[in-house]
Amino acid sequence: MTPEKTTALQKVNLGILRKYAVVLVLLLLVLLFSLVNPQFFSARNFSNIVTQNTYFIIVAIGLAFVLISGGIDLSVGYQMSLVGIIMAMMMTKWALPVWLALVAGLALGTFLGLINGLIVTRIRTFPLIVTLATSVVFQGVSYIVSKAGTYRNYPQSFQDITKHRVQSRHVPELPAVVPGHHKAAVAGRASGRLSGDSDHHHRLGGLLSDQDRDASSGPRRQ
Repeated sequence: MTPEKTTALQKVNLGILRKYAVVLVLLLLVLLFSLVNPQFFSARNFSNIVTQNTYFIIVAIGLAFVLISGGIDLSVGYQMSLVGIIMAMMMTKWALPVWLALVAGLALGTFLGLINGLIVTRIRTFPLIVTLATSVVFQGVSYIVSKAGTYRNYPQSFQDITKHRVQSRHVPELPAVVPGHHKAAVAGRASGRLSGDSDHHHRLGGLLSDQDRDASSGPRRQ
């Protein structure tokens, strides 16, 4: 084998390793835990893991678009905290309907995200600084509103939702549905254009088709 071919194979191997490093680490962890405890690699355990981390999965899907477009949001955790507190107060303290609390939570989460977006795009401040500052604000508002208290005794209809039950019937665990590649590409391109992002971030997220790559790279040299 010639030195040129050896170098090319090494580059290919390193490229594959960099591309799938996270997946390989995840598979190694699953294998390790399965050897330590045979019950780990079971459908019931995986179902419990997904169910217990549903909110992380949902937030990660939304945050993925932000990261792909070259941004970052450090305030999502405290946004979840504030939204959760308001929803809990509406259902337990103010005895409002569950559907109204859910709608209010979605609206509040959208509003908090809009605040970050407007500051970043209108004032032209780095997302890292903006979201770090707003995370402190959201945390303070959460403490003020809740008075550092806890809320229990949620309505049964809300508990049914958390247990994946609809009209007393158990629904298979589908807590977070990843959007299709076409929808993800449309949303990713739109977010990148709104933030003035370049095509480089779209390539990182796999959001550029072959035709887009050819068009963005310009005419090839003969």
